Amino acid sequence: MQSPANILNNAILLLVAAAIGFRVSAQYERVSFEKISLEAGLSQVNVRCILQDRSGFMWFGTQDGLNRYDGYEFVKFKWNSSDSGSLPGNLVSALTEDINGNILIGTMGGLAIYNPYTNKLRRMKVRNSQGVALPGHISSFSSGENGVIWIGDFQSGVYIYKPNTDELESLQADITEINNIAKSKVMAVAADDRGRVWIGTFSGGLFHYLPDKGAVYHFPLPFESIGSESITSLYYSRNLLMIGTLNGLYILNQLTNKIEYYKHNPNDKYSLSSNHILSIFVDNDERSWIGTENGGLNVFEEKYRRFYTFKTEPGNPNTISDNTIFSIYRDRARNLWIGTASSGLNKFNLRPGKFQSISRRDERNGKLKNYSIRAILVDDQRQLWLGTDNGLYCFDSTAKLKKSFFNIRGDKRSLNDNKVWAICTDRKGDLWIGTHKGLAKYEKSTNNFTRFNFPENHSDESPVFMIRSLFADKNNDLWIGTYGAGLFHFSPSKKLITPYLPKITNPDAIKDIVIFQLYEDNSGKLWLAAPSGLASFDLASNQYERYFTESPSDFPAQFKPLYSLFDAGDNSLWLGTLGDGLIKFNLKEKTFSRLTEQDGLANNVIYGILPDQRGNLWLSTNNGISRLSPETISFKNYSVDDGMPGSEFNTGAFFKDNQNNLYFGGTEGLVYFNPELVTENTLIPQIAVTSFRVFDRPINKNRIFRDRDTIILSYYDNYFSIEFAALDFTSPQKNQYSYILEGYETSWIKSGKRRYAAYTNLDPGNYNFRIQASNNDAYWNTKGISITIIIEPPFYLTWWFRFLTISLIALIIGFVYRRRIESLKNETAIQQEFTKQLIESQESERFRIASELHDGLGQNLLTIINRSKMALKKQVDIVTEKQLAAISETAQDSIEEVRRISRNLHPYQLGSVGLTKTIEATIKNLEDASGIEIIREIELIDELFNDEQQINIFRIVQEGFSNIVKHSGAASAKLCIKIIPGSVSILITDNGKGLKPSQLQHILNKSKGFGLLGIRQRVAFLNGSIDISSSENKGMTLLINIPVSKILSKNEQK
Repeated sequence: MQSPANILNNAILLLVAAAIGFRVSAQYERVSFEKISLEAGLSQVNVRCILQDRSGFMWFGTQDGLNRYDGYEFVKFKWNSSDSGSLPGNLVSALTEDINGNILIGTMGGLAIYNPYTNKLRRMKVRNSQGVALPGHISSFSSGENGVIWIGDFQSGVYIYKPNTDELESLQADITEINNIAKSKVMAVAADDRGRVWIGTFSGGLFHYLPDKGAVYHFPLPFESIGSESITSLYYSRNLLMIGTLNGLYILNQLTNKIEYYKHNPNDKYSLSSNHILSIFVDNDERSWIGTENGGLNVFEEKYRRFYTFKTEPGNPNTISDNTIFSIYRDRARNLWIGTASSGLNKFNLRPGKFQSISRRDERNGKLKNYSIRAILVDDQRQLWLGTDNGLYCFDSTAKLKKSFFNIRGDKRSLNDNKVWAICTDRKGDLWIGTHKGLAKYEKSTNNFTRFNFPENHSDESPVFMIRSLFADKNNDLWIGTYGAGLFHFSPSKKLITPYLPKITNPDAIKDIVIFQLYEDNSGKLWLAAPSGLASFDLASNQYERYFTESPSDFPAQFKPLYSLFDAGDNSLWLGTLGDGLIKFNLKEKTFSRLTEQDGLANNVIYGILPDQRGNLWLSTNNGISRLSPETISFKNYSVDDGMPGSEFNTGAFFKDNQNNLYFGGTEGLVYFNPELVTENTLIPQIAVTSFRVFDRPINKNRIFRDRDTIILSYYDNYFSIEFAALDFTSPQKNQYSYILEGYETSWIKSGKRRYAAYTNLDPGNYNFRIQASNNDAYWNTKGISITIIIEPPFYLTWWFRFLTISLIALIIGFVYRRRIESLKNETAIQQEFTKQLIESQESERFRIASELHDGLGQNLLTIINRSKMALKKQVDIVTEKQLAAISETAQDSIEEVRRISRNLHPYQLGSVGLTKTIEATIKNLEDASGIEIIREIELIDELFNDEQQINIFRIVQEGFSNIVKHSGAASAKLCIKIIPGSVSILITDNGKGLKPSQLQHILNKSKGFGLLGIRQRVAFLNGSIDISSSENKGMTLLINIPVSKILSKNEQK
C-alpha cells in the first residue's frame, strides 16, 4: 500500500501533467488548416520537400515534378526526355538553396541545379570514389561550413557540392566505411555547427563524419528495438540532433551527450502519435514538428516535453487533410507548410490566432442547430450563453458546449420561444432571456425557465411582441426593448411587466418604435438606439427626449436608424447606423460627426460597438469587424481571411466580459477574442515580378526578375503587361499593391488586390516600373522593386540613323552648296571676264578713237591751222584775212577740244604723272568747268595698282563726278581717297538734290542710270564693294572699297 505522502506526490504529478496537457491542448486545438492542392494548380498531391528561396518564392517537390508558388499561381518544372535542360526525374525528394541563390534539386533521377535568375537548369552527374558516374537517387541535402552542400544519395552514399567552384565530390574517408554507408542506403544528412556531418541510413543506423580526421564512425543509438536502425530523417538545431526512425524519435543533446527517446504510448494522448517518423522541422520557438506515417502531425514542446497531435477528422474541414506527413517547413512569415502523402499542402500560421470562433466549420466542441447568433452573455461562472434563431446554448469556460435549451410544446418550464434575441443578468446574478414571445428567467437549480406575462392588451402570442433588448438598471429593474411594441419596465419583486409611458405630449411616440439597444449612463439616464434615431429617458424625472426632428439640421435623416450606441465617457456617444457609418454625438454641443467607408471603415452598417483597454472601438459590420483608434481616426479591418466564421454580423449580438474579451455574433456563428492578443504580421513582404508578357506572350518564361533588371523591347512591341506578387503567404488575398511607370505616369496607381499592369502604344524611351506591396496586415514594402523597360525606337528614330541622316543631309547640302558656290564663282568669273573684256574693249575703243582723233583729226586740224597761218602771211584782202583768222582760231579751238576728248577717252598722263595726279588734274578741270566746289583728300595710291586697275579706278572717279556735274545740281562735292588696312577707300559725296530711297532702289534694281552701271561693273571687276546711299535734298554718297594685297608705308609712298 502506498503511503499518504506517495499518494499526495502522485496526485500532484497528475495535476501538473493535466495542467501541462491542457496548456498544450488549448494552444493548438483551435488551429485551422488551409488546404492547397490540385485545384490550386499543384502538379501532384504527394509533397516530398519544401523550400523558401531568398527571393521569397515557395518551392514544392512532388512525385510529379517541381512547383514554384507565389501565393496565387504555380509554375511547374518537369522531366522531358528530349530536353537536357529539364529535370533529371519527376520525383523530387530534396530541395535546398546554395550561397549563390541557385536551387539544388534532388530527384530519383539524379541532381540538378537551377538558376532562377537566368531560368537555366543543368544536370550534374553523381560519381563514386572511383569516378564512375551513377544514376543518382538524391534523398537529402544539408548546408555546411563555407557554403558547402552535403548530399545524401540513397544508392551511392554521401557527396559534397562546393558552389564556389561548382565541384561535386564524393565523401573522402575509409573505403570500408564509405561502402558501409552506401550499402546502408542514406536517407538523411545533417551538418552541425561543429563541422560534423550526421548520416542517417535506412538499414545501418546513424553515422557521423569528422572532417578534421577524415573518418566516419557508426553511432549506436540506445533503446534499440526493431526499426531503430531505420533512420528516416535528421534535423539539427541549437545543439540538438533530432533523429526520426521507424521506431520513434531520438533527441541527442550535444552539450550533455545525453539521448532522449520518445515513442507512441496508446495510454498517453500526449505521447508521440506514431513511431513511423517521416519528417522533422524545428522552428525558432522551441518547438519541433514531427510528421508521421498515419499518425498525423505532432508538435513537441521542448519546455513541457509533451506532444500535441493534429489528425484529420472526417467532416471537419478545418483539420489537417492527411495523416501521413512527408515534409514540414516554416516560412519567414511564420506560416507552417505541411506536405502530405495524398492531399497536397496544408498551411497555418504559427502566430497566436487573432480570433476564435464557434461555427459550423468547427464543431469539435459541440454542434448547434442554428449558427445565427442573436444574443451573447458570459455569466459570473465564466459560462458563455448564446441566443440563436433556434435555441439557447451554454458553453463552459473552455468553449465546449455544455447545455442546450429549446421551446417544448406544452411545457411551460421551457423557453417561451426558440428565437432568443436578448440575454442579461441582474445584480443578483439571475439570467433573463428575451425571446420572440416574451421574457423568461433561467432557474439554475432545475435548468428550467419561469415565464412572465405581459399586460392583457399585449399577448405573448402577438407576432409584434418580440424582445430585442434587455437591460438591468441600478435598481435591479429590467428594461425591455421590443420589436414594434415599444419600451416596457419589469419589476422582479412584483413580477410585473408594464408599458413605459413617459411624460411627453404624444404618449404614442415611444410605443410604436423598435428598440435595438438600451444603456444607462452614470447620471441615471437611459439611452435608446432605435430605427427612428436616438432617444433618452431621465428615470428620476420620467422625462423623455428625442434627439432628432423632421429638420435634418438637428439630426440628419440619413443618420437613422440606429443599431447600437456606446458612451465614450467624454460627453459624447458613438452611434452605429444602418448604412451611414459611425456617428460621434457631442452631448454638450448637440453636434455630430460621421465616419464611413471612405474613411476606412469596413462597412457602413454597424451592429455593435465595444471598447478595449487601450481606448479603441471594435465595430461589427456587414463586412467583418473594424477597429477604430479614436485618437488617430484610423481603422484596421478584419474579415473571414483572419479567421472569422463569416462577414455579416447581427444586431444586439455583442458583449464584453470581465476579462476584457470581446464577443460578436453573426449569421455564420460567434467570433471572440482578447484585443491584447490580436497580433499583426509585421513582416515586410518581398516583392517579385512573376511574369512579363508582350502581346500576351511571356518573355523569359519562368524567369525570376531581380530588382533593377532591364527588359529591352522593340518599338513594335507596343502592348505589354506585367504581373507581380507580394511573397507573403499568410493571406495572399489580402495583400495590397501600388505601382507606377516612371516616364509615363506621374502618380502611383493604387490597384488594391489587382497585381498586374498593362500598357500600350508607349513612345520609345527609357521607363522605370516600380512596385510597392503590403502584407495581409497592411505593412507596406515602400522601397519595393523596380524594372527598367527600354523601348527601342524604330531605325529611323535611332541616334545613329539620325546621325547618318543629318550627316547625309549635311553632305548633300555641302555638296549642293559647294556646287552652288562653284557655280556662282564660275558665273562671277564669267561675269568678271565679261566685264573685263567689256572694259578692255571699251578702253581699247577709247584708245583707238583717242588715237585717231589725236593722230588723224588732230593732225588735220593742225594742218589747217598751219595753212591758215601761211595764208595770212600772204597779201590778202581784209575779208579773206578775217576769214582765214577765223578758220585758224576755229581749228585751234577744235584741236584743243580734240585733245580734251582724247584725254578723256584715254588718260595719257597716267603713264607719265601717275594715277593720283591724273585724278587730281581731272577733278580740277571738272571744278573749273562746272563751277562746283570740290573738296579733295587724296592719298598717294600710284604703286598699289597695276595699269589696268588704275584705269578702272580713274574711270570710277571720273564717272562718279560726271554724274554729279550732270544730274545732282550740287554746289559742292567731296572726293576722299584713303588707304585703310587691306584696301583703298574712295568716298564720293555731294550736297545735291539726291534721291528718295524708293527711287534709289528702283535705279539699283534696274542696274542702270546715272552711270552707276559702269561704276558697279568696274568695282566688281576690282573685287571691291560699293555702298550707295541717298535721301531727298541731301545728296548722294558712294563709298567704295577696293582690296589691296599690299599696303605701302608712308616712306614707301614717298
